[in-house]
Amino acid sequence: MTNYWKGGATGNWFAAANWNDNNVPQDKAWIDVLAGNPDGSAVTIAFATASATTLQKVTVAANATLDVTATSSDASATVFNVNSLTVAEGGTLDINTSNAVSLGSSPTVNGTLQISGNPAVSINSIGGTGTLILDGTTIGSANAQFQMGSSLTTVLQNGATLYVNNASAGGKIVFGRDAVGGTSSQLVFPDYNQKITTPITGYDAASVITIGSGNTAPISATFTDNGNGIYTLTVAFDQYGNGITLTDVSFGPNSGPGTPTIVHNTDGTWSVVGGATGYNRQICYLAGTMILTPEGERAIETLEAGDKVMVYANGTTSTQTILRVGHAHATTGTTGHADVDAVPVRVRAGALADGIPSRDLLVTPEHCMMLEGSFVPVRMLVNGMSIAYDHSITDYDYYHIETEQHSVLVANGALSESFLDAGHRPDTLMQGSQVTRLRPLSWEKDAALPLVTDREHVEPLFAAIALRAEALGYTAPQAAPSADVTSETHLVLADGTALYPIRANGEQFVFMLPEGCESVRIISQAARPADRIGPFVDDRRTLGVLVGEVTIWSGERTHRISTHLSDPYADGWWGIETSHARWTGGNARLDLGQTLKMSGGILSLQILSHGAQTEAKAAA
Repeated sequence: MTNYWKGGATGNWFAAANWNDNNVPQDKAWIDVLAGNPDGSAVTIAFATASATTLQKVTVAANATLDVTATSSDASATVFNVNSLTVAEGGTLDINTSNAVSLGSSPTVNGTLQISGNPAVSINSIGGTGTLILDGTTIGSANAQFQMGSSLTTVLQNGATLYVNNASAGGKIVFGRDAVGGTSSQLVFPDYNQKITTPITGYDAASVITIGSGNTAPISATFTDNGNGIYTLTVAFDQYGNGITLTDVSFGPNSGPGTPTIVHNTDGTWSVVGGATGYNRQICYLAGTMILTPEGERAIETLEAGDKVMVYANGTTSTQTILRVGHAHATTGTTGHADVDAVPVRVRAGALADGIPSRDLLVTPEHCMMLEGSFVPVRMLVNGMSIAYDHSITDYDYYHIETEQHSVLVANGALSESFLDAGHRPDTLMQGSQVTRLRPLSWEKDAALPLVTDREHVEPLFAAIALRAEALGYTAPQAAPSADVTSETHLVLADGTALYPIRANGEQFVFMLPEGCESVRIISQAARPADRIGPFVDDRRTLGVLVGEVTIWSGERTHRISTHLSDPYADGWWGIETSHARWTGGNARLDLGQTLKMSGGILSLQILSHGAQTEAKAAA
């Protein structure tokens, strides 16, 4: 007998009338439960009341979402308890609670299981062909590595941690969304020799590989290009080849190989950090910036917590007290994108208006200037003339000050922002000087002025400053000539073989593929709209090609490939914008399945746009 959902499209798990047995499942816990409609229609079920009753068997049906948000004032209480769990293909179990949950010893996930809130999860392993999303959550421990089925995709995002070893790493591991509050997502491996062949994708500047504490200290970490768009990360324990090897690592679309460094953590573990390039979001002034105070201008490096500074609001100035002063050292990166590499921006004297700033002002690219009643990141105003990246500075000290409320400071005579602790990873900057808050700060609720990044507002500001620069005698930089990049588009096979089109006609690029080919990587030139169009476009995705329909002809059969349009964690692809086209990052994996298992075939790619050639159009 099965107790299945008969309620509407949304409803409460604990309302008996929503179940065909007219009993809440916990009242007859030994009966199988189908969380969803037998006909497969969409439904969202809310499990918002804590219950420690053990349900014998629960299946989350296709097109059903079970939201477990129950909490308890008893920190040790188990709020959701099931002995046997299955999430069907197309179904979703979303657990978002800080209390303990028990999902049985080995649930099967063919749909999606997302765990948020970092609850204590009673679970040993997960099987199935679906996706496990760890959102700011830890699974496993140093003494009990988590085991994933060979076809399971595991996603780490927002500071998640996964303890795993080579024997149970699953079908794919994805580093998802960027870290929150300074906490990076990490994979933790025990400190013994092992080779991990599971594909690890989305590796970026916020990704960390950690080696458990023990008797073996790693001595180096290096990336090696496999020649097919994939890299091998080797963490060496000695010079004799002992260590941990990850043979299938690919970088996120806006990332590339960095300089991996090993750091020894206070808990005795070792972490590989800096393995990928990525954005430096620090928002700061360089040393020597003169901040207006009631006593006059003072160099920012001389200010301390408790000092007074002048702040601007509604056409007048007043004083605020400094809560804390941050200071750190930076070395510019090597990606070739000055904003990503944290190259300082020099705002020339008089760039904004007569005498504003009064002298050159050096700030980091993300730092905001006040213009026409709004804050605008200075990177969006760089014109190569009066506001330009100063590549002569390759390392520098930077500072920031946090006032009682977010405010507009007067720096070198120009109006710009104080520090707003809204997710900019302040730990290193503030050097342990922490502020206890009742709630996190945000731009929407706590900023002194609105943050403006849309082209409609920023482009006129950019144009006015650029015209002023030319009037002051600066010479406008010449745009680089456009190049034909279509001939650069090609495929790379798993063994590193490059395949170029046998025919290219308009949007259609046609390739000959060998028998047994299960995947290819689409390689192309790539560029950012912020570079191709102008910095006033707040789109810094490195766009390769916009791929629409994919067709394979093998024998007398025609196959339509659409995984690149449906898999949100596809390797090397940007986020899904529409159902019919998607951007690559210049190096994207296209899975072909078993379509060429018995013979070779013809592959046709519909390429709608090239990011490096035209003003990138949206996937619409």
